[in-house]
Amino acid sequence: MSAAPQSAPFRRPDLSGPRLRLVTGLKNATKVSPRGVWVAVLIVVMAFGIQLFLSTIIVEDAYRTSELEQQHLELERAHTAALEKSDAQDSPQYLAAQATDLGMVPASSSAFLDLESQSIVHGEGWVPEREKVDASLVPNAVLEPAEEEQPAPKPGESTKKKEEPAVPSEFEMSSPSTR
Repeated sequence: MSAAPQSAPFRRPDLSGPRLRLVTGLKNATKVSPRGVWVAVLIVVMAFGIQLFLSTIIVEDAYRTSELEQQHLELERAHTAALEKSDAQDSPQYLAAQATDLGMVPASSSAFLDLESQSIVHGEGWVPEREKVDASLVPNAVLEPAEEEQPAPKPGESTKKKEEPAVPSEFEMSSPSTR
């Protein structure tokens, strides 16, 4: 005997037995209907449309918020300016000038009524009338702010001055320095 393996003769498969066949209920399930494709495309388009609509609303609200913050800042500046004007009109220099304009004069000394003798008693150092008050003797920095001298621009620098509001807001924050 030899060491070579023996092979079995080739046999044809028996085709006369049961064959594979498609189940009739599943025959149409493998096809993709055009209606299903249109429904899927419609869902995707609607999702993108809704996303675009919501993004537009968010951006619009961001712009509106920015405008309202700017308006709030301007109103705060106007409020600060009004407070400073009110403080200036409450200053002693302003009140003295207004009183002088109305014809009032400072009291030279005190006078009292004596009820028993029914007469006016003047204190010591009584002077009948004094001069008008000179408001320029005591300057009022709120009414007449001193102007600052501007240094000469260096060669090559722009001479344009950055426009700043008349009254700086106490609510503004300086921008952080980054490196």
